Amino acid sequence: MNALRAQLATQPMNRALRNTYADGLARLNKWDELQAFCFEWLPNDPENAQVYEFLGKSAAGLGDKGLALRALSSLAEIGPKNAALLGRAGWVLLASKHTELAADLFQAALKERQDDPNLYRGLALAQWLGGKNVAALKTYEAALKVEFHQRYGDVQRVLREEAAYVARATGANLDGEVATELVGLEKSMGLDLKRTDALRVTMGWETDANDVDLHVVDPSGEECWYSHKMNVSKLELYSDQTQGLGPEVVRTETALKGNYEIGVTYFNAGPMGVSRGVVVVFKPENGQVREPQIIPFVLLPEATGGANIRPVATVKF
Repeated sequence: MNALRAQLATQPMNRALRNTYADGLARLNKWDELQAFCFEWLPNDPENAQVYEFLGKSAAGLGDKGLALRALSSLAEIGPKNAALLGRAGWVLLASKHTELAADLFQAALKERQDDPNLYRGLALAQWLGGKNVAALKTYEAALKVEFHQRYGDVQRVLREEAAYVARATGANLDGEVATELVGLEKSMGLDLKRTDALRVTMGWETDANDVDLHVVDPSGEECWYSHKMNVSKLELYSDQTQGLGPEVVRTETALKGNYEIGVTYFNAGPMGVSRGVVVVFKPENGQVREPQIIPFVLLPEATGGANIRPVATVKF
């Protein structure tokens, strides 16, 4: 960190160096230093989305919810017509449990871009976690009617399986017209309400032409990733998507006792530089997901390469 700071002293306008330095402070949970650095950085680079995200992280780390919300909302303000930035703001606000504002931003992003399945997923998850379960199912239904590019692989399967969790959560204690509407939605989407997972990890990212990879290591130490798509323990990667956005999914029907380590790698930076993404973790209990983990992440181009795994979460069984 000292070496990076010395470099910044000679190259104060180098955005890549600033991103790397701020990322290092965030990894070390040095929230006071990160916040001071962001306030120093912001006047010189006010159109940089990353500075607002780092500022939001520092504020959250220091327990300043008001500043965190203002900083993260600024992601949308600097790109009000930029679907990627609107979506990013939606994910980070959703991770901070600001479900209503997150839903608004995903809806704004979808007005600008309809071919990114992760925007529909973000909106549906925000609606679900905000208590609007039927609205979430209608969002999944709308997404399933979109003819997504083949680069998204088995996205229809991903959407249906995710929607089934919302349907199961919605089905409890319903009667009358809402119950009838729910049954209609389940049938129209062809949801399988009986299948479930012990662990389900989904990753998406907001940058076209970049290749980000999902890795999950089971308690035995065996890794599931694009070069090893099925573990002995039955961890399974659905598909490796190499042209941007995802979603990629690793899931298993049965879990071993111990820790599952989840990580991401920036395999190929392409022309887009910094890659922002999100991991969503479902750990169902009796087929129900109470509250998924939503973990936004940032990958810098200097960390490109399959060996540079960025840890994002540990799930214990």
